[in-house]
Amino acid sequence: MQKVSKIIRNILENPKVAYNYVVWEFLSLFYSRNIDEGGGRIVVRGNSIKLEIKKGKNAQFNVYGRLTLTPFAYASSPITISIADGGVLNVYGDFMLGEGVRISVANKAILSFGGKDIESASGITGKSLIMANKKIEIGKDFICAWDVFITDSDWHTINDKSHQKDVIIGDHVWIANNSNILKGSVIGNNCIVSSCSKVGNTTYGNSVMIGGMPAKVLKENVSWKRDII
Repeated sequence: MQKVSKIIRNILENPKVAYNYVVWEFLSLFYSRNIDEGGGRIVVRGNSIKLEIKKGKNAQFNVYGRLTLTPFAYASSPITISIADGGVLNVYGDFMLGEGVRISVANKAILSFGGKDIESASGITGKSLIMANKKIEIGKDFICAWDVFITDSDWHTINDKSHQKDVIIGDHVWIANNSNILKGSVIGNNCIVSSCSKVGNTTYGNSVMIGGMPAKVLKENVSWKRDII
């Protein structure tokens, strides 16, 4: 009862807070209509955040937790999600997307996010691009900084060779800003990818720091946490 009274008092003292809450709830309900399965919902937290969703025939957008849209730097670039015919986007737990994030799932491709598990949050800060041609699998407690590119394909054929190779990112992986995770990348659990790295067609074990162009193991037996101690 005391908590309810505090909420009511805050609303009366700050009518703008109440207005924002109503707008956010309306947008949350509106965007959540695009979810096909999972019983989850899309949650909007910020007036400047916008979501553009395009779904092809038989495309699936499955959310099993809370997909929170939040402006980390108060920018206004929209979040865009495009799922082509027969494509599947799975969000298995609570996950966050920041402004300017672009997600593209090709025909019959699958992109999966594990969501939050033991960390305080999991998600992509902003202005990053993920393009799935066939399969990209990202584990739990994934955090991704600004301007990261993740793809499982060259998106063009070179010398008649296969342009695609699955990307697998394990649980509890932190990818720092301006990095590329390209086709054939397999990153183990509890890893860090340092800023401005180029990872491709290589398998990395657990608990390593990866960095460079091309990326190599910089340090072993690393551990990290999302929150600053």
